[in-house]
Amino acid sequence: MTMNGMNIKRARTGNVVIRSLVSTQIACVLTTIAPQLCNTLNGLIVSTFLGVDCFKAISAFNPITGMILLMISTACLGPSIQAGKTYGELNQRTANRLFTLAGIISAAISIISALVIFIFRREISGVISPDPSISDNLSSFIKFIPLYLILSAVASLLNAFVTAAGEVKKVSEAVIVSGIVNVLSIFGLIKIFHIGAEAAGIALCLSAATNILFLIPTISGGHFPFHFVSFHSEFLKILKQNILVWIGVNSNTLATSFIQFSLNIIILHFLPSDGLFAWGICQIALSLTFSSAGLSDAYLYVDSYLTGEGDSIGRLKIAKSFLLETFILTSLIAIIFTIFTDGLAMAFGADSPELAASVRIPLICVVWYSASSEILCTFGIFSIQRRPMIKVGYDLVLGITVPVLAFVFALLSGGNNLWFGLPSTAIVLAAYVAIVSGICCHRDRNLIPFFLFNRMGDVVNLDISVNYSLDNFQEDMTRIHKFLTICEVGDILAGKIELCCEELIQNMSAKEAKGSTFDLRLSDLEDSVNIIVKNVGAPLSPVINKDIVNDFREKGLIPDEKEISLLCIRQCSSKVVYRYVYGMNVAYLQFDKYPT
Repeated sequence: MTMNGMNIKRARTGNVVIRSLVSTQIACVLTTIAPQLCNTLNGLIVSTFLGVDCFKAISAFNPITGMILLMISTACLGPSIQAGKTYGELNQRTANRLFTLAGIISAAISIISALVIFIFRREISGVISPDPSISDNLSSFIKFIPLYLILSAVASLLNAFVTAAGEVKKVSEAVIVSGIVNVLSIFGLIKIFHIGAEAAGIALCLSAATNILFLIPTISGGHFPFHFVSFHSEFLKILKQNILVWIGVNSNTLATSFIQFSLNIIILHFLPSDGLFAWGICQIALSLTFSSAGLSDAYLYVDSYLTGEGDSIGRLKIAKSFLLETFILTSLIAIIFTIFTDGLAMAFGADSPELAASVRIPLICVVWYSASSEILCTFGIFSIQRRPMIKVGYDLVLGITVPVLAFVFALLSGGNNLWFGLPSTAIVLAAYVAIVSGICCHRDRNLIPFFLFNRMGDVVNLDISVNYSLDNFQEDMTRIHKFLTICEVGDILAGKIELCCEELIQNMSAKEAKGSTFDLRLSDLEDSVNIIVKNVGAPLSPVINKDIVNDFREKGLIPDEKEISLLCIRQCSSKVVYRYVYGMNVAYLQFDKYPT
């Protein structure tokens, strides 16, 4: 049994989930930007006060720690996204297993890496640079890296799963505060205690420890949903599921790294030194154009939660919003680079108009290739929850096509024309998206035809936005009545549900300004009818923790109208659960069809 999808979509404005997505994206972008900014400041402090040799030593080892940290963070990312989904499904058992799985993998990576670096630190320093002035600084810096890797594994695990629990702002605050501690501590250790290269390693450890300490109140409270558990029988099954999600989430990073490596070889072969100058500026442009990483991370987390909750309409709303944001951001960056091409070349050291002009075509080709690939990539991101291999296929096509087309253009029409291979990639990517979406999407769906969602099966949903001003109160109650009639749940249960809906709407009417709305969804399941209410702002009344009956019996306190309404809702429903996730207040009310 299904309801008319178009009518449901018109009834739901999506304001709540879109506001949730935007607030989550702001937090994720801050989380992404803060470490990069701190690394830049640290580099300036080290080079200014400890000299260029010390800066070179630390810079030489940063790619190694960066690679290890990337392995740790990605090991936590896949399980945490899946845990967000199971959290939305109220499946606490699987969520805890995913948390444990991520902890085991990140601990293994960090401990093994820390032992290798600690045991072979002198050999590593000698291999990276035989210059004594650099290797001595490097040996001093490396002393504290093993401890930093272990602390970072704990911090990455907490960051990922506190985000999955919906407390994304806490993670942003933790990352920002730890970044400030990093900068202040490295400056203080150098200027006050006159410590050399060791200061950078100590500062990293203090930063990671600060991140952990900042999140301890969040994870130690009774509201943190994830816990370590022991499990054996389903370990390989859960690991396999998360490997697919991990690959789907991180395949773009791998493809981008391969593309840059391949292009570097092609450019070195076909172009003179001026080509390397243009390529250097293009790489800076690429890093800025791919700045939508924070937006996509936020989308994946919120979408995962809504998937577990069964909120297909909410998923559609945030998918459209994410697509629009990506289009605007990447296009704007590409336009800016296109307009100021010569000025950027001069700013980065072009000492002649000819050298500045040589950057123009490469930079324009690169930024528009990047913008088009990022926009098309969103359609692959939409598939991660159900078909992650579609996203992997997109990134595989991307990783192969870019260097191949660049090589072909260079071979057939001269090295200077290799840049035209990059924007030409967009044609191949668009064809991939069109073909795969045509195969995967359902012909009779009225959603964006890019394999966004699966059908809800036999679940019947009423999905509406309710105005706080009660302007459409009677109309909303009529919709609820008609929905319950279709569900055939019986007059008694239908009466209870209608009463609870009426009390919910009445009690929430004074919470927000006129014109605002909250979301109300009813789902007819096999054994129960569930109500899910979402709003942004004041907490929902059904979850206020007051023992009204005992207060009346023992203290003679007469409850007010709102408290009586709360008691009515609690007595009618079989189960009430409240969560604050991704800036939303979410209340679940369950009404059993066959109470025991």
